[in-house]
Amino acid sequence: MSTMPSVRHVTLCLALGAMSLCCGADKHPPPPHSQSHSSSTPAPDSGAPFATLPTFPVDALGDCGSTAVELELVRPNLYFLLDRSGSMAEPIPGTLPQNRFGAASVAIEQLLRQIGHRVNFGASVFPADTSTCGPGEEVQPLGPGDPVSYALSNEDGPQLQRLVFNLRRVAPEGVTPTAAALTALHDTLASFSGQTYLFLLTDGAPNCNAALACAADQCTANIEMLPYADMKLCDDTVNCCSSDIFGSEACLDADATLAAVSALSDIKVRTFVIGMPGTETYEDLLNQLAQAGGTARPQRPFYYKATDYDELADTLKTLGGQASLGCSIELNQVPPDPSLVNVFLDDTLIAFDAADGWSWKDEGTVQLNGPACDLAQGGQVLQIQVVAGCPAFLR
Repeated sequence: MSTMPSVRHVTLCLALGAMSLCCGADKHPPPPHSQSHSSSTPAPDSGAPFATLPTFPVDALGDCGSTAVELELVRPNLYFLLDRSGSMAEPIPGTLPQNRFGAASVAIEQLLRQIGHRVNFGASVFPADTSTCGPGEEVQPLGPGDPVSYALSNEDGPQLQRLVFNLRRVAPEGVTPTAAALTALHDTLASFSGQTYLFLLTDGAPNCNAALACAADQCTANIEMLPYADMKLCDDTVNCCSSDIFGSEACLDADATLAAVSALSDIKVRTFVIGMPGTETYEDLLNQLAQAGGTARPQRPFYYKATDYDELADTLKTLGGQASLGCSIELNQVPPDPSLVNVFLDDTLIAFDAADGWSWKDEGTVQLNGPACDLAQGGQVLQIQVVAGCPAFLR
């Protein structure tokens, strides 16, 4: 799995009067904070504060006063592009009795229940018009996820509810104009600020480019040996992409799809290629797409292969965790004394430890290491806080 460059910004808050509470200035511990921190980014259409998490547990730092450093996440953008072609109506192995499109939708829902409060998210499906080779349809524009209070209450917020509704109303149908869908998204994705990750979930080969002409070895109907008139098979004796059978729209649209992913990479959009059952025949192309998208795994297959629902859900959880909160946390101010800094994962104080705690990557960047990094990326951590003013906790 490739290493994800993920840096988060933190605001160093030096409250008035806080210096009187620093180490040695007062023999008594400061009173617990009574006001919870909130993000300045409202949930769309709500006008409500984004987050309502409690502050770090002051008593964990003993009698030493502290100067709070409030985490200010620069949200990454997670955009999902789902293949809704006819073959996505076929079943997928696994614990969930769903067709492929339904399984992909549920896996996305489960991911966003864990990390939605950390990210902006949006989604499109393709094709939009199942009778043509046109581009996709946006089912939810990019916007901030729901407040973390919904995750704490084990409830779905309005943004996730909207996405669930919009995906569940889509029925698998049509062909696979992947290149057209990617090309049409280019300007939309280019308009987003911050780091953007595109999740391409598909179960087949890109096709539906009427401008192509191909021989039988590049015809998807031949490659898959599909039946045609009178139950004849598209074998090596016939070119099923001829105009009198399936036509040129059945040609493998490899070059245009590669070009579209490369164009997204040029604007710093990283594309995760997730191949569901049905893509096995096209592994070489999916490997090339993953490499062009800047997310190739370190060994073959370079794309992310999901053979059943459980593998699909686990893949999305891993990739979403890496994209939503990496292990490098950048501070927008350098703390006055790097030896007087502590890190909390939720209410757990993490040791200063280069092996399995935290360390300094540079003077303004905290690096989570080992199990601490795994925990942060695994979706179990709702809040990370960096606290200046007390000696770093050591094992």
